[in-house]
Amino acid sequence: MEEKEICYKIDQKTLKSVIIEWISLDDQIKVYRETIKDLLDEKNQYEKQILDLMIIIKQDNIQTDKGKIEKNIKKSKTQLTPEIIKLTLTDLLKCQHTAEVYTNKILDQRLDKETISLKRNKKSIKS
Repeated sequence: MEEKEICYKIDQKTLKSVIIEWISLDDQIKVYRETIKDLLDEKNQYEKQILDLMIIIKQDNIQTDKGKIEKNIKKSKTQLTPEIIKLTLTDLLKCQHTAEVYTNKILDQRLDKETISLKRNKKSIKS
């Protein structure tokens, strides 16, 4: 069976309108993100003040007419780095060279992850 070449006729008007809409949405998202960032910065200033006052009054929660505000302590592990792996293996194996070989083997076993998306480059195009 002969392989047939499939050709797609690209409707330039449709492509242009889709790109214009995508750029418009991208611009709107950037404005919203800036607004959200500003609001979060302001909120964080108040949060620091509230936490400082909660320490002074020795309370871990405060009841408000919109619900309870609670001091939340969250603990998490730091990022696993090649240095941490190597130090731990050196401690366990008592051999820095073997630990380095094992560390490299562990790091080489990580799978590559590929993500495809569009990216805007706002550099002007010279005619």
